[in-house]
Amino acid sequence: SAPRRAAAAEKAPELAPVGAAAPDFNLPVENLSGKDSAKLGDFKGWKVLYFYPLDDSQGCTLEAKKFQAALPEIRKLNAEVIGVSPQDLSSHKAFIKKLGLEFPLISDDGGAVAKAYGAQIKIPVVGTFTNRETYLIDPEGTIRWKDKNVQSAIDSHADTVIKQLQALQ
Repeated sequence: SAPRRAAAAEKAPELAPVGAAAPDFNLPVENLSGKDSAKLGDFKGWKVLYFYPLDDSQGCTLEAKKFQAALPEIRKLNAEVIGVSPQDLSSHKAFIKKLGLEFPLISDDGGAVAKAYGAQIKIPVVGTFTNRETYLIDPEGTIRWKDKNVQSAIDSHADTVIKQLQALQ
């Protein structure tokens, strides 16, 4: 019955909840000096791990530009921005060059990391996509904050991340 299904859905475990250890990864990376792959532990301090669906799309371009503009302030807060999407490294390299990005982009081909964080959405008939989400991970590797509703506030999202980093430290 419908009420039983709803109750079962409510009891489903949340992936990567605040307070949990952040799922690790070891994936190809572009724009991380001297490295061709990256693990979560390669990044010291706080991590701003943001998932986005597609290099060079309108929303993803705006989000990347906002994070780039905020990067000096984010780094003053002992944090590094890390972008994650399913595109390959050649796509990431072109996106980085076009926008002048100074932070790494990770290639999550197949979406395993997005799935581990719960940042995947499945649309019947259309397919599976990476959702626009951001996770703040402390230096010990614990998820301290997440925003699963970035799409509605892309323009102010980097500012929100800075405020959250300031509040958490």
